[in-house]
Amino acid sequence: MSTHQMFKKINQEEWIANANVDLKGKAQAENIKYDIEEGLSFSPFITHHEVKQNQSISGPKTLAGVTIKAKNEKSANQKAKEMLRNAAQVMIFDVSEETNFDQLFDGIFLDMITIILLTENALRIRTMVDQYISANYQNKKTDIRIADHTNALQLSANLSFAERMAKTNAFVDNKKEGQIIFAELKRDFLSQISELRAIRMLSLFKNSNIFIAAITNDDAYNNTEIHPMIITNYLLMSAYLGMSDAAFGIPYGEDGESARLSLNIHNVLKEESGFDFVTDPTAGAYVIEKITQELFNGATA
Repeated sequence: MSTHQMFKKINQEEWIANANVDLKGKAQAENIKYDIEEGLSFSPFITHHEVKQNQSISGPKTLAGVTIKAKNEKSANQKAKEMLRNAAQVMIFDVSEETNFDQLFDGIFLDMITIILLTENALRIRTMVDQYISANYQNKKTDIRIADHTNALQLSANLSFAERMAKTNAFVDNKKEGQIIFAELKRDFLSQISELRAIRMLSLFKNSNIFIAAITNDDAYNNTEIHPMIITNYLLMSAYLGMSDAAFGIPYGEDGESARLSLNIHNVLKEESGFDFVTDPTAGAYVIEKITQELFNGATA
């Protein structure tokens, strides 16, 4: 007899009854709620009967990213090369119309990585980048994404999940070319996975090809009781399990060692833990499926 045949399936009522036995009167299982935010709360005792059965959500393998913070092109270039040696797959740079791309990209093989450029004038920067690519990468494929207020959406961690999904829904409806969503990762681990899945579901539903960049904000590390690497670990775990296109941990500003360790977390999640070995790794986890559906329904209602 196989292992799964040895255990009888039970319904929600039976599960709650068993939980009440284990709780020994300290609480009532039927009163326990998983509270995400106002208006979004449900029992954690979820079976397949309470979850709408969907096919797995198609998503990408998450790229290991790092944000490069530097005062000039030479410094940014040096930091970028250091992070490439630590297996960075995608990097974010701040650029302007004065940026010297020959210096910024010197010795960096743009046909082997993904680049995101943050700027105030995407059209002008696109022209400058195209000129650089034409001069240096003829007949080679590059992936350079340029983001400004016209084609990028910033989802602050201070917003509720419902507010973020509403903003995403409106953004996806625009169907502008090269759309990027920068989602600051929230600390609610299960809900953050679910939100990223819901964003991916929304994109597929509306036939919009968006790029989801999951990032950590500085506030995530303003905690003297928890080491920043622990926080980075579970935030990046949610980004991988939620199938973001790219995930960015501790940026490389002044502290190169923290940025290196952050990339090492990526390497463990990708190569040792295998978080992106399969499509939609949390499919079938009923709580996550439930939150995903609730967030999706709320955004499209």
